Amino acid sequence: MQTISTIEEVRETRKEISRQCDFDPKKLVKYYLERQKARIPTSSHTEPRVRGPVD
Repeated sequence: MQTISTIEEVRETRKEISRQCDFDPKKLVKYYLERQKARIPTSSHTEPRVRGPVD
């Protein structure tokens, strides 16, 4: 089943990333934050949206 193999691939990837970070939660958080920053274009930062009044 395709879904099972995809889930297994995701799990293996997560294990490899954890291994690279020495299974250290702080290193994992740093790793994922750095990845997230790399995905967000710096030129498109805008002011946060303010939600209008709720009826």
